[in-house]
Amino acid sequence: MASFLSALLISSVLCFVNAVLLSISLVIYRLLFHPLANFPGSKLAAATKWYETYFDIFKGHGGQYAEEIRKMHKRYGPIIRITPAELHVEDPDWYDTLYASNPTRRDKWPPAAKMAGTPLAGISPSLPMQWVYAIVCLDQDMLIRFTMGDSEGLQTDVRRAEEWDHAFAAVTRVMNVTKHFPWLLSLGQMLPLELVRVLNPNMAGILQLQQATLAKASRYLENESGGTSKSSEPKLSQARTNARVFQSICQSALPAHEKGLQRLAQEGFTVVVAGGETTARILEMGIYYVLADSSVLNRLQEEVDEAISDRSKIPSVKTLEGLPFLDSVIKEMLRISALITSRLPMTTPNELVYKDWVIPPGTPVGMTIHDVSLDSNIFSDPDKFDPDRWTRQPSLDRYLVTFNKGTRMCQGMRFAWAELQVAFATIFRRFDLELYDTTKERDIDYVGDCHLGEHHPESVGVRVKVVGMRD
Repeated sequence: MASFLSALLISSVLCFVNAVLLSISLVIYRLLFHPLANFPGSKLAAATKWYETYFDIFKGHGGQYAEEIRKMHKRYGPIIRITPAELHVEDPDWYDTLYASNPTRRDKWPPAAKMAGTPLAGISPSLPMQWVYAIVCLDQDMLIRFTMGDSEGLQTDVRRAEEWDHAFAAVTRVMNVTKHFPWLLSLGQMLPLELVRVLNPNMAGILQLQQATLAKASRYLENESGGTSKSSEPKLSQARTNARVFQSICQSALPAHEKGLQRLAQEGFTVVVAGGETTARILEMGIYYVLADSSVLNRLQEEVDEAISDRSKIPSVKTLEGLPFLDSVIKEMLRISALITSRLPMTTPNELVYKDWVIPPGTPVGMTIHDVSLDSNIFSDPDKFDPDRWTRQPSLDRYLVTFNKGTRMCQGMRFAWAELQVAFATIFRRFDLELYDTTKERDIDYVGDCHLGEHHPESVGVRVKVVGMRD
């Protein structure tokens, strides 16, 4: 027995020593011999991913690495090494190079695609909060119906609306954890949902949303093949032509093995998460900025009053396309919301050149939409909501990168733009509103990065009162 314990102790010590030596060797390689060794940046960031993990998970409210990257740029320059294998560039004029259009090839960096568990995906006065909450439900119903065929009925089912809202919020809250530990999602998928809900409610939220999109994809495929759905929910036969995401994949030239259930479910999940929460939050923040500036509010109301004679009717997109101030307001709220606070890393099979730096093929290189949108060298007084800047300087359109650019730009850009036009014009044509218990520091400004900017933990969102109906 004693000899066995001695052997076990010796083996444990040897394993520990080997692990330490391996770690030291890896750090030496990364700092001295790695293809990115000569790029500027923090040596700790170059040596280990745990540096980013600390800022993303443990520091402050979490999600602090985006701010640390900005500090590193001030210290080291416009191109820096932010992890052992990744670079980041802070230069708005290089944005069109990194996120180039066809025929230039740009690929997602696989670890970035795995954060949400979708490696296959390519794409009333007394109740002031209820009103803005209704906008979120409207946005989700429209997007889900358009992309996957059948609405969730969130506008009429309060309990279901709350479940979906919590699920969407969970996606962003869990991002910083799954970015560093992607295997947690795979583990969660193997466990009963109720058990995951007890262990980690946020993880359960994202798994619940994945299961919902998986069910929709399954019903769509059964409908297409003429099978009989075992689900108690209605099938998609009457709404199949609305399932644009699923139809596009199934009718594309992709090989058959890339049109399976998991691919459809993951693409559906990606579209709904990327297009739902983002558009609703941009609309919510836009309402705040308009209501906070009476001159902007009055000009917007005058323009939509003239274009929409009957406030009870929802205007067409064609009617709203000719409203210059509404167009400027939407551009400005897209810019100032700067909602995507995380970098968007891309890879390319060819070398990239930034000034005097040659970036090796396959290196993930990212830029950040938030930094471009609030760059004081481009936008004077960037924290001020100023819709007129877009008519004073039409050249600024080049730097409106909210939907990204190039081959990896948001495929739902036109849908989101039309949705914002119709929603904004309808809201300010029908209602007289005022802000209620809402402050910029708590409810608008970001304190962390969870892919989307995170507000202060005490924030309950932008709240408004409907003080009357407009003539």
